[in-house]
Amino acid sequence: LLIDDTNEDLDQMVIMGSNASSLLEQLSRKIVASGIVTDGDEIIIASENHLANVTPWLNVAKVCGATVKRWTLIDTITNTHQHQDPQQAITESCILSDLVTEKTKIVAISHVSNILGMERDLSSICNIVHRVTKNKGQIVVDGVAAAPHLLSPQAFDKEQLCCCPDWYVVSLHKMFGPHLGCLIGKRTSVIDLLCHELNDDNVCCDDAGAASISDDEQLAKPWEMGTMNYEACCGAIALKEYIDMIGIKAYQQNGGRRKYNDAFTVFTNESKKGTPESSNDNPGCGNMNYVSISRMCVQQVETGLLHHLLSYLQSYAPLVRIIQDVGEMKVSHGLDVAMQQPQPQGPVGNESNLQRIPIVCFIHRNIPSSQIVKHCRNHEVVCRACKFLSTDNLWDELNIKDDLGVVRFSLAHYNTLEEIDQSVRVLEMLDGWMGQKDDNKTP
Repeated sequence: LLIDDTNEDLDQMVIMGSNASSLLEQLSRKIVASGIVTDGDEIIIASENHLANVTPWLNVAKVCGATVKRWTLIDTITNTHQHQDPQQAITESCILSDLVTEKTKIVAISHVSNILGMERDLSSICNIVHRVTKNKGQIVVDGVAAAPHLLSPQAFDKEQLCCCPDWYVVSLHKMFGPHLGCLIGKRTSVIDLLCHELNDDNVCCDDAGAASISDDEQLAKPWEMGTMNYEACCGAIALKEYIDMIGIKAYQQNGGRRKYNDAFTVFTNESKKGTPESSNDNPGCGNMNYVSISRMCVQQVETGLLHHLLSYLQSYAPLVRIIQDVGEMKVSHGLDVAMQQPQPQGPVGNESNLQRIPIVCFIHRNIPSSQIVKHCRNHEVVCRACKFLSTDNLWDELNIKDDLGVVRFSLAHYNTLEEIDQSVRVLEMLDGWMGQKDDNKTP
């Protein structure tokens, strides 16, 4: 689901664990032990990150003496820059390229924020970080929010491995699978980490040495924290079958190859061994075709659902404030990069392939988020209200004062427009929803 294992030149390997948070913590400890990060180095952390991809790197910085920089959602220091010593290093910016230097060793980011729902351009991020740091900077991506919406394969372009993240973590239970974490690491990064741990750079890190420890079992063994959950591993196999099923049914019911020609083009340009010939009745060319069709179907369905819900909530502005990206968080300066940013008011930007996934957070001017959630649950609409383990920095940047959190509606491919309409009717039953309470309260 996450990487194309039919590619013989694949540079990624999969490490399983109990969950995404523990795998990130384990990765951070290994990086400390390896000595990759030293006194005076720099660690960049996106303020939109889940705390699971923040706290471990703050600890690394504290132990190793590294400087922490923040990639912010908005331009928080424009006025400060006007009076700042040009020789003084920038420690926070909404432009990532302002932060990356030759001293950068870790860049911890989200593929998609679990609050904002906006996809980030991993290819451009990896390109800049690897180029400026001469491949010594490692990109650590939290893909937990992105993976359920089948965006993850875009993070691993086999044609441009240099633009792939070094580490990418997901939770399979967020992908409709078992409670299991999965860390995908660049094989070269996994080997390099092991070499540093063994303090044997001369032996391990040249091509011949790397080949000597390139066996998956040997590379994965240092990550094992005891016996794996075999039942969950079986569930991971069933998850693949479920995702395939979506593509198979769509293929059979909607015109076969004629309708999904784009999905086939991606995976049939290169030959794949041991796969049947394709036809209108049999996709062939490996299960990756089914996954590609599934991805198209999921994104098409979810885009419609997202538009429907956003349109309704936007109709109640300014009573209802949607928590979303404001378009200032960019990879680098320039019009070309600005074009990469999706439009903040819509699910998908007009000028890019970046996605707005169907995570919708909002607050109401008059009604506490917790009260909205309680009312919804009493009427069989499931949603949540909290901070969702986001950073205080993000809340400050968004200027959200409600300590009880935001309301979050998390949609998936199995939801329907009728369910959204029912949720809307439930919201409108709530006293004060249409503005009959204190209209002077600021959200």
